[in-house]
Amino acid sequence: MSIFVQCSRVIPLFLFWVFILKVTALPDTDFKTNLGIRVNALTEIEQTDEGADAKYLVYTGVVEYEENTATLLKDVDLISLSYQAYLGMVSAHALLAADCGGKFPEMPPTMTAISIGKRVYFGSALREQKDGGLFHILMKDSLMTAELNACAGTKRHSTGSCGELIATAMYVQENGHLPRAVTRDPKGRPIAGINARVTTWGGYEKWSREMGGYNIPACNPAWPNQYGCRGFMERQGIRVVTNDEYRSGKRKEGEEDPPVPPVVEKAPKETFEGGFTIKKLVGWEFLDDDDMDFEAR
Repeated sequence: MSIFVQCSRVIPLFLFWVFILKVTALPDTDFKTNLGIRVNALTEIEQTDEGADAKYLVYTGVVEYEENTATLLKDVDLISLSYQAYLGMVSAHALLAADCGGKFPEMPPTMTAISIGKRVYFGSALREQKDGGLFHILMKDSLMTAELNACAGTKRHSTGSCGELIATAMYVQENGHLPRAVTRDPKGRPIAGINARVTTWGGYEKWSREMGGYNIPACNPAWPNQYGCRGFMERQGIRVVTNDEYRSGKRKEGEEDPPVPPVVEKAPKETFEGGFTIKKLVGWEFLDDDDMDFEAR
């Protein structure tokens, strides 16, 4: 039996206390806002007698401010929001895992924040059970597929499960066009004043996740000669922001009080719980390999 978004189980008492211990082990926070991080309907959870597993699992959220984020939010503010969204995912996942049973998969390792216009789009990495990540759910002739195929002549890496693409997909779903439609002019030149940005928070190591993660360079630059997430962001006119103070080098295993960014005081005008459901406009659907149009190399 396949179910979406949540499981209908009574939370066992011992799992409830596991959740409490996990959350209280994270750094103390004093957030003033609700970012609405929830499981996106893209998630597909399989319920079994032993618990639950997930073919696809992703957490999302969207907030909108009264003013344009280009000037309202500093780079460190966006990093702080990605940190808050990451901790929101930690809490949401602990509750969902407790509800769905002990077989439930691990939480996605990262949370990305993309700011464009008055909104900030939050998307976790995609936790999936197939090789190829997002490339297994990209429909033919979609905006996202066409854009990922735009640099088909270059060498590409095939790990496409990053939150940067998830967050972008929500923007596309809501606006009906790719970000570069508003960040670049018809000749591909940056449009002044847009200041679209992306940053990521999380942890690939278990100890780093348990201590609250760190600021990870969005779109891992480990494949400098391959077209992937980083090239995709550059093509969209979205600037990657990081801060060395909150990078992994400053957050070491066993460190008792790792640095975290200051809390963003400005509250959003509106919070979209769980973000926007990712539909066919974006081009994502559960596919068999024979149906895929994007071919990871």
